[in-house]
Amino acid sequence: MYKLFFTIFICAANGNVWADVADTARFPKEGESCPNFHFEEVIDYTSNRASINDFKGKWLIVDCWNEYCSGCLASMPNVNSLSTKFRGVAQFLLVAYTGSQYSPNGMTNSNNSIRMLYKRIQQKYNLHVPIAFDSLLFKQFGIYGCPFILIISPDGIVKYITFELNSDDLAAIISGQSIQLPKLHSVYDTIKRATIYHYDSNSPFLLNRNGGEDSSFIFRSLLSTWNSEVQPMRLPLIGKVYKSLDILGADLVTLYKYAYFGKGYWDFRDSLYAETYPIPIFETSDSLLIRDQGRNLFCYSLTLPPSLRTREKIMAVMRNDLGNYFGYHAYIEKRLMPYYRLVATARARHLLKAKAKGLSFTEIPNGGFVANDYSIRNLIGILWSYHQNGPPFVDCTRIHSNIDIAVKALMVDINDVRRSLRRSGLDLKLEKKAMNVLVIRHG
Repeated sequence: MYKLFFTIFICAANGNVWADVADTARFPKEGESCPNFHFEEVIDYTSNRASINDFKGKWLIVDCWNEYCSGCLASMPNVNSLSTKFRGVAQFLLVAYTGSQYSPNGMTNSNNSIRMLYKRIQQKYNLHVPIAFDSLLFKQFGIYGCPFILIISPDGIVKYITFELNSDDLAAIISGQSIQLPKLHSVYDTIKRATIYHYDSNSPFLLNRNGGEDSSFIFRSLLSTWNSEVQPMRLPLIGKVYKSLDILGADLVTLYKYAYFGKGYWDFRDSLYAETYPIPIFETSDSLLIRDQGRNLFCYSLTLPPSLRTREKIMAVMRNDLGNYFGYHAYIEKRLMPYYRLVATARARHLLKAKAKGLSFTEIPNGGFVANDYSIRNLIGILWSYHQNGPPFVDCTRIHSNIDIAVKALMVDINDVRRSLRRSGLDLKLEKKAMNVLVIRHG
């Protein structure tokens, strides 16, 4: 992901970057031959140079990533496992972005820092996957978000462009089955598709082809499956001023959060944080919708008369709609749930005290950061940004002044983070406390 990421998912770039090559660049399309591309720097492969055509005869999985995508970093062990399991029939190729398009604040050190970061990840997880370091592929193929995965058949045909892949999916693809994977588009493809379905936020979704065909809705209130032609849209919270409530491209968990808490997500600054557990508990044997959240995305639209457009009424109608369609009953209960107590030694309370005024934050290229004149609250924000769906972090340090701290760790690895914090006299203790939690059961 990216810096202090208070949003999740794909690290997006500005479409203007690609405008100068949009008319001439060849980019991949599902069902067509993959444009050839030459990589000039490849490691952990039989040659230090390679092209996409060199891999014909085997299935080729090209997994493009950048150093600011924490989801990409966390998936490296899985990529390594798949590469080992399907050795002989499928070749994996990681492509690390060495340009500066995703870098924060115009930083231009991605070329070196991503190499250092990968070396550390490779050593930690014992990776044995060929990797190319390149930036031109991202521009030629119009890659504006990561992960970006190309699945290419042995005869060079692009079968899928997606952002996730598991062992069962790959086995099915290799066996010749046609399956559904979450679909991604090149930025050039997206530009061409933008006129197919335009979404106007001032009109209800799916009315007069607003965002899709009129006939594709379920009811009005309206529930439909999401398709990749429609730009996802999530409100920060449910209010009372909307002509219509439109939540587009949301999974089941997010919809239930809106219905019961009035918001689909919250960060460490929210009053719900550490008082309400971020992930609902599903007490149901029907786990397909929950397990495959990335593939079961929905659009929900609700239009009410002005007299009923209150937060409470909108949430009540939405709860009823979800119960009617999905058949679950949901309740908010108090349960003992895990959380991390951030604690400090007496010595750390003295030694960590900021030496001078002046807030600053610097990322360590191979993992971690240096923060000066930072509050403990901001430190918790950094920890949260890498572990948004895990146990919340609670300040129990009794440190009331700002601090200077260096954390050298793979931030997506909580145990690595804990080891680094301990060197500074801090620690994360996994304990339990009573929290509100949304429990969803069969009706």
